[in-house]
Amino acid sequence: MYSLCVVVLQFMTKSPVKRLGCVKAHGGERAILVHPFFNDKIDWEALEECKVKPPFKPKIVSVFLFLLMV
Repeated sequence: MYSLCVVVLQFMTKSPVKRLGCVKAHGGERAILVHPFFNDKIDWEALEECKVKPPFKPKIVSVFLFLLMV
C-alpha cells in the first residue's frame, strides 16, 4: 500500500518529465487515476459529475483575508 508521503512526493517532483500525471509514457493524467494510492478509493466518474459531497466545507471568515493569503 502506498503511503500519503509517497504520492505527495510524486506530485511534488520538480521536474515535469518525472512528475506523476505529466509523463505521457506512463499514461499522462490517467496515471493519477490508476495510481495505487487512489485505486478503489475515489469514484472518478462521480467526482467529475459533481456528485461527490466534500468531507467538509471550510468557513470563509473574510474574502479580504483569503485574498491576502493567496
